[in-house]
Amino acid sequence: MCWLNGRDFWLVSVETFLPEGKQYRAEDIELLQFAISNIAAELMTIRGREGRWMTVEYGRFAFFLEPDSEDAAFFDHLLRTVHRLLGLPVKAFRLGQVKTEEDAEQLYVMHNAASPLLVSSDSKYRRIDEAKVQALHAEITSLLLLGKHSEMGTILRQSFESRPEVSLPERKADALCLAMVIREVQRKELEQEAEPGDIASELEGLLGLLSIPAVDEWISERIALLERVTAQWLEERRSGLVERAIRYLEQHYREECSLAAVAAHVHLNPNYFSNLFKKQTGESFSGYLTRLRMEKAKLLLTNTDMKIIEIAQAVGYADSNYFATAFKQSAGCSPSEYRKQPCT
Repeated sequence: MCWLNGRDFWLVSVETFLPEGKQYRAEDIELLQFAISNIAAELMTIRGREGRWMTVEYGRFAFFLEPDSEDAAFFDHLLRTVHRLLGLPVKAFRLGQVKTEEDAEQLYVMHNAASPLLVSSDSKYRRIDEAKVQALHAEITSLLLLGKHSEMGTILRQSFESRPEVSLPERKADALCLAMVIREVQRKELEQEAEPGDIASELEGLLGLLSIPAVDEWISERIALLERVTAQWLEERRSGLVERAIRYLEQHYREECSLAAVAAHVHLNPNYFSNLFKKQTGESFSGYLTRLRMEKAKLLLTNTDMKIIEIAQAVGYADSNYFATAFKQSAGCSPSEYRKQPCT
């Protein structure tokens, strides 16, 4: 069965990319088109209902949604958001319900005949490569997950510098692509709040630049900002991960609690976790775990009549002799002696 079956076909159409009161130019159209795409994508995510959308041509976006009584309100919100942020007049049309791609194509052709597109779709306007944006975002996300945070800035700069011989409009298009990648990384991976309006402020600043060196500086500033924000996020995340590890130890110290197991719990490489734990707590992982177990053992020795072998098992030691040795090294006396008179 075709995925379109039963979907409502909505078409969003930009009346003009060059409205009165805005200083937009013809070469800005692809940037404005890309800005609308990002606003639509974010609002679709917020909407949270099943559906797909795609760019049909300059000035037109097709949406295929599961029928819902809130759809009209969604498109009203989308149109008002685009107009508020970008100053562009936009309309939405429900073309009808479709079953196949042929249905959608027929409805689109009929709509075009009744309402021809006013925006030129000539090849002189280069579409921004949204697939490239997604691929670059995936690459940066992978670097974050692999712990290769220091390489992000290099990858972004190389991507931006890979097309040195370009026109100013093309350079601005590349810059907006990278700005959107950076914004998505901050929003999704670094968990920073981002509003659709952010893209409007980015676009406004970019459109006002009059030279390629100015555009280069604009994007370099944003890469540098991402590096600073990532460093801050890493520091906060590292602290939080060690706290999670400590909470895990408090709950599971009776069990094996190997370094590898706890590192896996917080999704870190064991060597990286070991160094991070020592840096954050001032103790080695094994030293911290031993001290925790000894503290619990002391409480049991002074407050219960449990046998030494039972206490050893209760704090994570299968071998009571090994427990006794570890306890004496920590407390300065044997468990039996501590029960009679605490050594420390």
